[in-house]
Amino acid sequence: MSNLKKLVLIDGNSLLYRGFFAMRALTTSAGQHTNAIYSFTMMLLTLLDDQKPDVMICAWDKGKTFRHDEYAEYKGTRKTTPPELTDQVPLSRELVESFNIEQVAAAGYEADDVIGTLATQGAAAGFDVVIVSGDLDALQLVAPNIRVMTTIKGVTDTVIYDEEKVVERYGLRPDQLADYRALKGDASDNIPGVPGIGEKTATTLLQTYGTAEEVLAHADDIKPVRIGQLIKTNADDMKLSKRLAIIVRDVPLPDVDLAALGETGWAANWNAVRDLFKRLEFRTLVRRLPKLEAGADVSKTYDDRLDADDYDPFADDMGAEPATPEPVREAEPANWQTVEPDIDESLDAFLAAVRRADALGLRLDTTDAPMMDAVLRGAAFATGGGDVWYVPCEAGGAFVEPVQALLENPAVRKVCHDQKNDAGVLLRYHIHLRGVVFDTEIGAYLLHAGRRAAFPLTDTAKDYANRELHPLDKKERKELEDSDIAAHERSETFAAADALLAVRKVQEPRLSVEGTLRVMETLELPVSPILAGMETTGMVLDSGALARMTGELETKIGELEAQIYEIAGETFSITSTKQLQEVLFEKLKVPANKKTKTGYSTGVEALEELAGDFPIVAKVLAHRGLMKLKNTYADAMPKLVREDTHRLHTTLNQALVATGRVSSSNPNLQNIPVRTEIGREIRRAFVAPPGQILVSADYSQIELRIFAHVTKDPALVAAFSSGEDIHKYTAGKMYGIPAKDVTSDMRRAAKTVNYAVIYGISEFALAKRLGIPYGEAKELKQSYLSRFPGVSEYIDSTVAFARENGYVQTLFGRRRYIPDINSRVFQFRQASERAAANMPVQGTSADIMKLAMVAVRDSLEKHGFAAKMLLQVHDELLFETSPDEVASLAPAIRTAMTGVYSLDAPLEVEVKTGLTWADVTSVPDEPDDIALEVL
Repeated sequence: MSNLKKLVLIDGNSLLYRGFFAMRALTTSAGQHTNAIYSFTMMLLTLLDDQKPDVMICAWDKGKTFRHDEYAEYKGTRKTTPPELTDQVPLSRELVESFNIEQVAAAGYEADDVIGTLATQGAAAGFDVVIVSGDLDALQLVAPNIRVMTTIKGVTDTVIYDEEKVVERYGLRPDQLADYRALKGDASDNIPGVPGIGEKTATTLLQTYGTAEEVLAHADDIKPVRIGQLIKTNADDMKLSKRLAIIVRDVPLPDVDLAALGETGWAANWNAVRDLFKRLEFRTLVRRLPKLEAGADVSKTYDDRLDADDYDPFADDMGAEPATPEPVREAEPANWQTVEPDIDESLDAFLAAVRRADALGLRLDTTDAPMMDAVLRGAAFATGGGDVWYVPCEAGGAFVEPVQALLENPAVRKVCHDQKNDAGVLLRYHIHLRGVVFDTEIGAYLLHAGRRAAFPLTDTAKDYANRELHPLDKKERKELEDSDIAAHERSETFAAADALLAVRKVQEPRLSVEGTLRVMETLELPVSPILAGMETTGMVLDSGALARMTGELETKIGELEAQIYEIAGETFSITSTKQLQEVLFEKLKVPANKKTKTGYSTGVEALEELAGDFPIVAKVLAHRGLMKLKNTYADAMPKLVREDTHRLHTTLNQALVATGRVSSSNPNLQNIPVRTEIGREIRRAFVAPPGQILVSADYSQIELRIFAHVTKDPALVAAFSSGEDIHKYTAGKMYGIPAKDVTSDMRRAAKTVNYAVIYGISEFALAKRLGIPYGEAKELKQSYLSRFPGVSEYIDSTVAFARENGYVQTLFGRRRYIPDINSRVFQFRQASERAAANMPVQGTSADIMKLAMVAVRDSLEKHGFAAKMLLQVHDELLFETSPDEVASLAPAIRTAMTGVYSLDAPLEVEVKTGLTWADVTSVPDEPDDIALEVL
């Protein structure tokens, strides 16, 4: 094999994904995430040194494949790709291009299929083929002259599989591995397999019968009988699973000429590599480029950066900083002391240290549980200079009075990590946390706006202060006694409290330089305890109403099924893609528009185009919708009501969404449908407690008002200032007629255009939403832009600002970095331009809502109202209160919310009251489909 030319085939998506999760967060000074591309670079360097390839090809996924068409749930259990990984994909492709590596993708196929095809062709053409992937599925491709290199840890610790090594690991030949997955299934790809058959049974069956087909043919001979019965009962799923598992080896790739590539060989474009490394701020790599160009073995020089404990992602890429992190060290404060609250001398010494401190690093010691379940054991207070004091709780989780007093004293300055969680835990123990002047989680969130992953203190302490914290993992918790766990966590609490002060020293100057420190101080810190209060209060849920709804949904679903079966002339599994294809397109001859490799598409988009002409298709879509509502809401939410509070408690995520919006999870109360009757029924299950009433305060058309303000378009501002119906006014301008002559259809079209412009919806998408020809939609949008010239000027100037600076910001200075704004890939650049134009509007709306929560809270306290703030959903605040308070409460809320910021198009608030959430919910102004995109 050593005399053969070397063909290296790279699975780009799998290596990028593996690298992203193998390496800590790393960003450039402009906020561009680079941890995945850095890991990817290290793998390329390793390949160059170890494999010395003659030809290199990188394969990429290209959207959904024939597998999704055959099985809609394929890979359906996978979490949404984090945006901080997604924004590194185009840069990774640019990296591959700079190395002069061929890039291949095929519509309808996965990268595995492209690689399987090229590997087969390469081996036949006499190449020594090495496949490089983070996915073991590729092992089925192993054959003479085809080996697979897979990653073990990170991206540079690898193992190479030949046929012998595959048999050694699995007890099966490479060509049996698709059968193996067909029997046991694959949770990562959501391949069903045969329920009840695991790895050992699957291996034994294939060692005996060879293939999945032969296993099925001998099902009656298999012992125990139960296994054979399982195989017969689930034969269709097994066959489907094998089709999904098999890597295709005959993908049409007319543009790839392996023979020609073998003749020309491979060489990197080092100038392009150097330019990209500089842009990505890989300064260490730039300094080593001369060795790279000379062909030296340089990857070993910095492989260890991927896993090194002393790697500081800010040390080499941030330039001159206002503060420099300390040298990396284990987090061992010089003076740890445990306070004995019942001994006056011990308590007095602690309180004296608190009085001398400029600010306290506060870290609660709780059990490892969500906020509503966490048991408070104590708290650590770092007073500076490495001194940390731990105060244990008394029985029942209470602190002695002087300690509770300092937690509640706004004059005692505190630094936290996730103030919202700390405030919520303490609130459950009737302690009101005050005086927080800095939150390191919020600091990381503001410095890296756009990152949706969590910001745990372990990462933040390491990234900003080089402090190593060592929380226990699940395995360690299982192996240790409860007392040992508690002792370790107390030690971690000491270390964490001290780390908070060190992190603040680095984050605060950076936030100040960016101008986002005031966002923390005026928006995020004040709103955290309010969100904590909402979470701990929760909402009353009428579980009986949802149980009745479940029955009603089951009845409606049953009725739909009966109607579908009657039209079809047979019973079948409506949720089965294959059976639905057979009924619709083969038996009923429905003229499908989209053909896939495995048949006609039954996806939502494909079926929606047919629903208007074919009742069975409309009923299938309705069936899917009802099933989703039943499973997601009616069945699930009653199980989430807590026994101790008899309420449902959602989690409000403060440091998650790039625009600054607060999101909801566990359960997500923001995605409950608003316009449908079933959605209203779900909201009707959220009720006021006995003797109370619900009050809703909803900003009216806030994003349109902000849009008018930031565009400074005189006509838009004038329309809002005069109190006119903005959509009717816009329609009159667009169609060139008096507002009084505007029809309901014209107003609907104008309303859609109003929001389409804010969110950058294309003319093609606008035409689809309005059900009109493309030319008419284009004319409508152009008419809008010509009547409101300030809009185009705003969009152009905002996008230009983003191109020059790499970010955009809200009226309050919150930043969002737009890394792909100058991408050479059209789709990425276009999406970035839309995000750039929209973020100042949507982000300002989120900022105003946070200001409103603070203003309303202050108003409630000032006037002595007993009302409780329950929930913030989009532009709405929800309260519960006594009916006696409503007359005076409503105007107080309205005044507080409209007075938080002065827009050229003044803020307006609608207040409603009722006994259920449905009674007080206003239908959102923006159209459904656009509203969903905004979420």
